[in-house]
Amino acid sequence: MAVQQWTSREIRALRQALRMSVRQFADHLGVSPRLVSKWESGTTSPRPANQSMLDEALRLAGPEVEGKVEDLLTESRQHDAAARPAEALSPLRQLPRDITDFTGRDEEIDRLVGILEAPPTAGVRVVAIHGPAGVGKTVLATHAAHRVRAAFPDGQLYMNLRGTQTQKADVGDTIAGFLGDLGWTAPVPDTLAERARTFRTALADRRILLVLDNAYDEDQVLPLIPGNAECAVLVTSRRRLLRVDGAQHLSLRVMTPEHGLNLLAAVIGGPRIDAEAAAAAEIVLLCGQLPLALRIAAARLDARPATSLAHFAERLRDERARLDMLQDGERAVRASFGVSYQGCDPQVRRAFRLLGILENTDFPAWALAILAEVPVPDAETLLEALVDAELLETAPDRYRTGRYRFHDLLHLYAREQLDAEEAPAQRRTAAQRLLTEYIAMCARATCRGDPAAPNRLDAPPPALKHIHDIIAADPRVWFRAEWPGLVGAVTIAHDADLWQEAWVLAEQLGNLRNWDAGWADWERTMDRHLATARAGGDRDKEARLRCTLGVMRREQGRFPDSIRQLRYGADLFDQLGDEYHKAVIHRALADTFRFTGRLTEGIEHFTIALGMFERAGDRPMVAGTLSGMGDIYRGLSRWDESILCLDKAIALYAEAADRRESARAKVRRGIVWRDRCHYDHAESLFEEALQTLHGLGDRRWEAQTLRHLGIVHRNTRRATAVGYLDTALSIYESLDDARGVAVTLRNLGDTHRCAGGHERASPLLRTALTQFHALNDRRWQARAHASLGDLETALGHYEDALGNFDTALTIFVGIGDRPGQARIHRSCGVLRRQQERFDDSVREFEQAQAIFLDLGDQIWAARALAGTAATLRAARSADWRRPLHDAEQHCDQAGARSPREVENWLFEW
Repeated sequence: MAVQQWTSREIRALRQALRMSVRQFADHLGVSPRLVSKWESGTTSPRPANQSMLDEALRLAGPEVEGKVEDLLTESRQHDAAARPAEALSPLRQLPRDITDFTGRDEEIDRLVGILEAPPTAGVRVVAIHGPAGVGKTVLATHAAHRVRAAFPDGQLYMNLRGTQTQKADVGDTIAGFLGDLGWTAPVPDTLAERARTFRTALADRRILLVLDNAYDEDQVLPLIPGNAECAVLVTSRRRLLRVDGAQHLSLRVMTPEHGLNLLAAVIGGPRIDAEAAAAAEIVLLCGQLPLALRIAAARLDARPATSLAHFAERLRDERARLDMLQDGERAVRASFGVSYQGCDPQVRRAFRLLGILENTDFPAWALAILAEVPVPDAETLLEALVDAELLETAPDRYRTGRYRFHDLLHLYAREQLDAEEAPAQRRTAAQRLLTEYIAMCARATCRGDPAAPNRLDAPPPALKHIHDIIAADPRVWFRAEWPGLVGAVTIAHDADLWQEAWVLAEQLGNLRNWDAGWADWERTMDRHLATARAGGDRDKEARLRCTLGVMRREQGRFPDSIRQLRYGADLFDQLGDEYHKAVIHRALADTFRFTGRLTEGIEHFTIALGMFERAGDRPMVAGTLSGMGDIYRGLSRWDESILCLDKAIALYAEAADRRESARAKVRRGIVWRDRCHYDHAESLFEEALQTLHGLGDRRWEAQTLRHLGIVHRNTRRATAVGYLDTALSIYESLDDARGVAVTLRNLGDTHRCAGGHERASPLLRTALTQFHALNDRRWQARAHASLGDLETALGHYEDALGNFDTALTIFVGIGDRPGQARIHRSCGVLRRQQERFDDSVREFEQAQAIFLDLGDQIWAARALAGTAATLRAARSADWRRPLHDAEQHCDQAGARSPREVENWLFEW
């Protein structure tokens, strides 16, 4: 008897001929009993060394045993022939039909064919395809199985194991059915283990491919794997089947854009694609390149030859209707996703829908920990369960802290489940938790360069300390990596009516705007959201997006576009009758006008917003509006109104125990004291606010407060002014705050000019002017020109000085900045005096005085009068004492407490 490859039947016959038990036979061969059992059941085939061992055992047993082996084999074959009718020996062809328009997946097909057609080895070839719903696993497996039919002459068995359905296929029943298909007429055993052994026996001498579609888990697959290495198994599942030892796994993802277009063309025809190439490409992207979605879209378009692809793409842009569009009879993307979702545990389902709060499809693991209020390790367990269910996938993770991502359509499905199953209050609270943490992380990022800052910030949650450590170590890299999430967070804040969080985030992103952020990507994202909102007729969503765009444009220094977006949003909210959100936009508009020096327009919008917030009873927004109004009234020299607004704001913030905003309002109140020359009151408030802001780690406002302290020290002619301004400049530079840097450079230039340091002043002022032009900030451009005019006047360069003053005055007139106009007239009065054009000088001072008096600004009116007195005295006019006396009276009325204080107020610098 010659055996080339020992089969399970031959091994069993040899053992029986030797009259040995399994254990005795194993000892005889020097192997384990378990291995012998696997050989006989067909689970494993003997390796080449074991084959030689069996050959040697047969040779040593002698001719008598060899004859008994032959007899036993003959008897076994006769038994099987009786149990298996002849007609069952014909090849089985159970595969579902292959589709004629199959396209793409070239690499995957080549790999599958290569594995399945390879020469048999010691083990059964098992290939497990896994991937999310709708990715085309069944279609791919079916196509590959048809390609390799010739390699399996005894046929192909197919079974849908219904792993995604409530009633999953029973494995024992599946085996019984296969045995019947194979012609097995002997009684089918009762237990699953016995049926599995019988099934392996039935396949022992056949070359058959088993296609097990839609398996739920390994328990549905393992009993169906043959023992005969001539057979092969092709499995599809939404989960990766890790317990199938020796299996080769193929992870199936969405199609490439090119293959997606080819699929569309295969269904609706190439000419139609060519005629609307851009729209066709957009449809592929809006379908997320998911084969099921693309097939449904193609089928709908094929049934509607008159429908343009552009119109179909426009309808798909509406995120609320997209999943409705992607259903066709019994096929539906939503239903396919629903099977995976419903198959998860309740906690996992809740995690999935809470992630729908996120604007971005790529996110860090800690985001779920915050949303679901669970420790980060528990969040990672939930996320991994969602990955196993193919509802999420892992994403590149530079910091090894865990990142995940949605497929676009699954993200929409998560949002649907969020709206359906989570109450609005719960959604809002979860969003607020997330935004609070993003704000804390941004604060950590802006503290770089300040070694003491981490000690002043609130300690992060212990579970997120490692994230904060990463931010502290390399904030720029963290910012760039998290940029999409930060931009998305602003949109989340607006959508959830969390306006305070929205303002803070927008301000922080403005602070970090020079950190090589992907502003172009952000703009494309916002434009896409806007297009979707407009296509779907969602005016509320469009208005909110306009507000977000307007605020961010302001922080970028793109003021004209900021105003345009905000006005557009205000009109939309007005049409919707939404007074509260209209107030939000009016406040944003007022701040934008304040930044650009259009103070009168700013007051108009603040006034509108204030009334609306008061009617809504929103005290924090009332306080914020009053604080902004107070700052604008100060800029207009309307002191009483400024003080009233700021004092009310400070009281409201104190009532709410909001230390940060209270300190900021106190800084503004201190500026009023400073501008009215009450320098001791101003300095006291600045120092108090500085301590609070420093303790809270609010570096931008810390720098602003230091800058104002520097101005107080400059105006009181103290040498310490430069030190305060240099410290402020250093902080602004560490924040990459271009506007803060430019303003401080101008203050430093003026400080050196007043102290006679003209050579040091000139480059500082010119650099500041260049930066204000880059920021398109016209108000500060005018102020820089005014400072340069004063410098050129001191140097005797009168033509250059007049050129700067003319430019400044033109800008101040154009933006309606009357205090700025008055100060230019005063500076021109000084210039004309130095030119000994005394009449012109007096006229300039008188124009300045008239404007200051109209504004109610006693101190600056007094300074204009003092300038007139100085000109008359230079002209040797006996009338110079009267305007000086009037100036001193103005100072007394403004609260000057001593002749020295009057002298200091009237100092001409």
